[in-house]
Amino acid sequence: MLKMRATRAAWRLWAPAVTVAVTAAAAGVVSAAPASAQTIVNCPAQNLQTAIDSAASGSMIMVVGTCVGNFTVDKDLSLVGFDGAVLDGNAAGTTLSVGAGAHVQITAVNITNGSADNGAGLLNNGTVTLNSSTVRDSNANFYGGAVLNAGTMTLNASTVHTSTADVGGGIANFSGATLTLNASTVRNNTALSGGGVANLGGTVLMNYSAVTLNTSVGGADTDGGINNSSGSVSLLATAVTGNTPNNCTAAIAGCTD
Repeated sequence: MLKMRATRAAWRLWAPAVTVAVTAAAAGVVSAAPASAQTIVNCPAQNLQTAIDSAASGSMIMVVGTCVGNFTVDKDLSLVGFDGAVLDGNAAGTTLSVGAGAHVQITAVNITNGSADNGAGLLNNGTVTLNSSTVRDSNANFYGGAVLNAGTMTLNASTVHTSTADVGGGIANFSGATLTLNASTVRNNTALSGGGVANLGGTVLMNYSAVTLNTSVGGADTDGGINNSSGSVSLLATAVTGNTPNNCTAAIAGCTD
């Protein structure tokens, strides 16, 4: 259920002051492995976080099944899902957190069931590329129901849907962050403001994408599709349609209600 914790005036003041914390993975000495190393993790029988902690920087983890927990990546890593692989946050925290300085590629993975103050499904402080993946069914008390981006994030042929927050039900993009959507969709998300996407001083680029059927419940001018409080939003061949009560901030070129 959507938790309303701020008025529209209040959240505009919060954004610059929010510090997004990512808990580091447990410290330990790990033997070096070739950069091309690959590990298969079969969930739930095997522990994904253990595999992440043990993996050498630059290696690949292939994920099979449903992995339940709150996972943190603080190194360069690729996560590749097979047969509908799922990361399930168990409604007990952020499902997947990426630390500052980490470069993470995520391919064919479903990230779901996160519940946190900020960035319930995917919280990024590093650099993330999301390929043919989904972030869904998550709830943040404040920012970024499905995704909070405080670094650099690119979505390729991916979907963000059915999540809630006070600000940015689908995605919240923080000051100084860069968010790029290529052939991706943000849909059926709900927030107090910025039902689909809330840009809070960063840069958003949407190419051949769709923002649709998102809802803001904060009243008029709270932008159901895209809310741009500051920063820049650029749309190229992108449809922003069917959002409630409107599609986006009037100053976003190419977006009409």
